[in-house]
Amino acid sequence: MNARMRLFAGAAMLCIALSAVAASAQTAEDRYLAARDAAIERFTPERVPKIGQRELDAEGEARADLDRLIRAVLGSTMPSGFEAGRFNLTTLFSGDIDFGRLDGLLFEADGGDTQMVVSTRSLLAKWLQAKWQEPRIRLEAAAAMKNENFYLRAMGSDAAVLRYADLPLGVPEAFAILAARTQDAPPTEANEVFVTAIRGDNVRGGRTGRSASRSHGLLEAA
Repeated sequence: MNARMRLFAGAAMLCIALSAVAASAQTAEDRYLAARDAAIERFTPERVPKIGQRELDAEGEARADLDRLIRAVLGSTMPSGFEAGRFNLTTLFSGDIDFGRLDGLLFEADGGDTQMVVSTRSLLAKWLQAKWQEPRIRLEAAAAMKNENFYLRAMGSDAAVLRYADLPLGVPEAFAILAARTQDAPPTEANEVFVTAIRGDNVRGGRTGRSASRSHGLLEAA
């Protein structure tokens, strides 16, 4: 092997080594976000003008892959008293009303009357600034959790969230509101508690009925 060939061979080996280092340096969150963004781009109205069974099956498979990837990010975290979690993103079709939920796992209790989304500080920050995010909640985390539209977007709902009162929690990076949801006229009274709490890298946001036992349980879990 002459000197030039040895040089090329050495350069090739160096490139392979550097690629391996870059791949190992990519975090579980990086892999999830790259796959999520690619999937969202794949199912835009421009690329999927008509949604048939084939498209629904492909979208379901893509969400199943993302479910696996986000569990690698979140680990085995599970709030006490809740059922096994499921992927919080219910659709990748950007034209759907439920598109754009917070990246995380959704846990339920009380037959679904109490819900909690588990995510991370980093995922929350990136979700709030995503290019498809509504401008009214493209905020810093501390400000977003005080905005009723944040709960509507993060957990998904076809009803507006009406904020009646703030509930002081007395702890940093935690906020709760007394609220109600409606598709029509405003309810005569609030009947749900929405809460978000950030503990280190862990983010938990949820809602529950106003009964003392359920509200207390949600606040404790958060």
